Amino acid sequence: MAAHGSFNTILKPVLLSASAIVVVVALAGVFLLWHWPFSREAGLKDLEEASMSKVHMGAFRATYFPRPGCELEHIIYGAGG
Repeated sequence: MAAHGSFNTILKPVLLSASAIVVVVALAGVFLLWHWPFSREAGLKDLEEASMSKVHMGAFRATYFPRPGCELEHIIYGAGG
């Protein structure tokens, strides 16, 4: 019986810690999905703000691994506004 009680006192904190880590990782994943900085819309917005003109993009390709980012192709800068 003493061994069973010792197992529970060790197992309970380990399971709680593992559960907390899983929850934190899941929340971080959801946050990144909502606020992903490398989306087509975010790229266009950043380029338009930096150039102070309307920007059109022909192709967009997102990359996730090994380095998150994106590639924008055939970018056309229009008149300011």
